[in-house]
Amino acid sequence: MALRGETVPVEQLQTEEIRRMFLLLDRHYANASWEGFREDLAEKTWVILLKDGDELAGFSTQLLMETRFEGELLSVVFSGDTIIDPAHWGSPELQTSFAALLDRLHRGRPDRRLFWFLISKGFRTYRILPIYFLDFHPRHDVPVPPWHRRLLDHLAQTKFPAAYRPERGILDFNGHSQYLRPPLSVIPEARIMANPHIRFFAEANPGWARGDELACLAEYAPHNLTPYLRRRLPSMRRNQPAALQEG
Repeated sequence: MALRGETVPVEQLQTEEIRRMFLLLDRHYANASWEGFREDLAEKTWVILLKDGDELAGFSTQLLMETRFEGELLSVVFSGDTIIDPAHWGSPELQTSFAALLDRLHRGRPDRRLFWFLISKGFRTYRILPIYFLDFHPRHDVPVPPWHRRLLDHLAQTKFPAAYRPERGILDFNGHSQYLRPPLSVIPEARIMANPHIRFFAEANPGWARGDELACLAEYAPHNLTPYLRRRLPSMRRNQPAALQEG
């Protein structure tokens, strides 16, 4: 059965649904705690729930922030805990639901720039960036532009003042964060060699297996979306040539 995505305000989650989310997270991440999970979830704005029938197969928590940076008011979506059961890897439903959320926020405030602030302790999460965006940072082929570097530092230092290491662009929680359990805690050597994005992630965040996070940033704007992402947005499909729609 295909996954079905639903974006739910955190305050509308039922206790049993929250418990199922934690059990799914704990199955794949070591060092997770129920208290820490509840505390982190409480600050979030929405949760994208991925269901296979009545079964929870994945979720991703999202926080909408506003920040004034160098005289400009920006909207920022920060993604928190995210997990999909490996049995459902390959499903595009998380990408579809997340893209729809970003698109709705962008269309609701077209006068304000919208950014995705992502921290990644796994290469599979980092790999979403080149799937979604033409321009994102940090990346293997270009240095981070100065303005984006300053914004990324600003967001990471504001959200994680004790853990952020700006000289490396890494969040170091000193062993107190969640980390992936085996076999998810291994990057196959063949994938490192074959994919420059995965190779960059492994080099930029050598402590990922113990829970270090790479701070990442991308702007959500029509000109910065890949054809893949544009095909997942009904609001953009209407304005695309037929050849691209059929892609």
